[in-house]
Amino acid sequence: MYTGTDQKGFTLIELIIVMVLISLTTSFALPRIQANLYTNELSATAQRFVGLVTQAGQEARAKHVAFTLRFDAEANAFLAMPVTSGPETEEKKNKA
Repeated sequence: MYTGTDQKGFTLIELIIVMVLISLTTSFALPRIQANLYTNELSATAQRFVGLVTQAGQEARAKHVAFTLRFDAEANAFLAMPVTSGPETEEKKNKA
């Protein structure tokens, strides 16, 4: 039965239902996405740390100098630094 009006569009009920479905889908997906982002960031940080330890070990062997790993809170980063004093350097001085 044709009423003579040609209305196009969505009703308010249809729009509300779609918004509820989008909200529900997002609420279920968001925690998983956040967990993946956290896991990827943690994995990347661990890989960088392992790389730093490996590099420090290679430099220590090449230069015959002990290295220490320090955490710089201001830069929020780990640093590999040669040991300039301490038991390791005292042993080298005594041997020389």
